[in-house]
Amino acid sequence: KSESWRMNPPKAELSATELTIQPLNEKEKKTLSVVVKNAGKSDLEITDLQVFNPALGVQLKKRVLKPGMSSKMKITVYGEYLKKVKGIPRVLMITNDPNRSKIIVNVNVNR
Repeated sequence: KSESWRMNPPKAELSATELTIQPLNEKEKKTLSVVVKNAGKSDLEITDLQVFNPALGVQLKKRVLKPGMSSKMKITVYGEYLKKVKGIPRVLMITNDPNRSKIIVNVNVNR
């Protein structure tokens, strides 16, 4: 990475890293939104989005955010798979932010 990038790194900011939903029945699905913002001075690259179980789906339109830009990450929760989930469903976001290269968004279900 260049010296200017090191001096002016990207900075990932999320509107939430903890989401809570009410239980869903098997036919329901619910979509939640998290705003991902680049508060840094270089381009923020979201290199990977990982979901660890079938109860969640994730979409992010923009994978590269210029300084000051933001994008909505949509997390869809599928009721038919929620019953089988052990623990807390979560999304892992991998970025080029030197201070937050891995960001986890937890989706808590009120049981």
